Amino acid sequence: MADNIEEETNIHIQIENNINNETKQTFSSSSSQSIALEVPSIKQHFHIESFLDNSIYYQVIVLRDSYYVWIGSKAATMDELAVAITTPYDKIPSASSLLGQNVDGLSQGLATRLATRTKKVFFVSCNLPNDQIMIAFAEKKLVEFLKSVNVIQS
Repeated sequence: MADNIEEETNIHIQIENNINNETKQTFSSSSSQSIALEVPSIKQHFHIESFLDNSIYYQVIVLRDSYYVWIGSKAATMDELAVAITTPYDKIPSASSLLGQNVDGLSQGLATRLATRTKKVFFVSCNLPNDQIMIAFAEKKLVEFLKSVNVIQS
């Protein structure tokens, strides 16, 4: 047993960039075992659109297989948060409200439409006034913004 404790193991760490510019670490030891781990990467994108006399602010956080979208017209508040995820059992993604009362279903509806389009998980917090024209404008500009940062394919 003492021999096992004293046995020295050499561990080598190699970091390489793959085609998608994601960083991977490969751990290997003298026992010929190799474990590949992906280093998490998080990207943030910010955008502002003008609508009449208002500004609409966008924040998109890109994770490996999911996205967080925040939209608002005032200081950073999170009145509601919803999530939508596609499943192999139905064409329509499963969606749920995680935070807030979800009275108008705005965040949940937007998360569902984005998940349907991309087949990815979307967390959405939409904090806009109940103005249907502003909401339609904000969603259209969001899709254009997501295309510009390669979240949605053209």
